[in-house]
Amino acid sequence: MAIVNREFTYRRRIKVSRGDLAAAEKGRKTCTIRLGVAHVDEPTIDLTDGANSLRVEIKSVSTERFRDLSEEHARCEGFTTVEELRTDLRTYYPQIDPDQPVTIIRFKRLIDK
Repeated sequence: MAIVNREFTYRRRIKVSRGDLAAAEKGRKTCTIRLGVAHVDEPTIDLTDGANSLRVEIKSVSTERFRDLSEEHARCEGFTTVEELRTDLRTYYPQIDPDQPVTIIRFKRLIDK
């Protein structure tokens, strides 16, 4: 059974895996994709793995259906193909339905001054 009507707002931080945080630090990951309709309450926010964090500027927040994810979405998430991206998302959301909304949060790493 699919998860329905999931809507939420990120405040101050977005939790990511240790590997995703490392990829964002290196510039290989420039977005995160979350199940449901998400909002971000600040123009800058911390990506965190729970122990470490990275300050990022939110570039855009958009919502699409899971089935409509593209190769470009895969690249910004750090994957080579959209199938790799979908497989990864299914590890977090095993009941995801192709018509469910996902939110693409694009970000840019802020350089420490």
